[in-house]
Amino acid sequence: MIRNSQEIIEAVRLLKNNLETCQPVSALGVDNRRQIMIMIEVISVGCTQNWIDNKYLTFPQNMREKLDNTEWRSATDAREWLDGLFDIDDLLYPDAVSQKSWATVLPGVDIRKQ
Repeated sequence: MIRNSQEIIEAVRLLKNNLETCQPVSALGVDNRRQIMIMIEVISVGCTQNWIDNKYLTFPQNMREKLDNTEWRSATDAREWLDGLFDIDDLLYPDAVSQKSWATVLPGVDIRKQ
């Protein structure tokens, strides 16, 4: 695990704050609070990817046939954060990640002004 105990404590604190202030349900009907609770569990316990797959994927999904599963995605994102693959802001605000990726495709263009 790449993250130290202080980073984990801070991430859990930020996630708990976000849990209290977030919209309960996204525009697509996804339970935002459930997703955050899953992230808190994975980060607090240090769940492995195998544990995440077994808990959140059905058999066809586990065979990588259908991965449109928001709970699994949230748990996997938290695991990847623990592994140091991205910053906590990217975990808390995934929409901002897509804006960052557009900045690499269109350098110098602020897509928010379009």
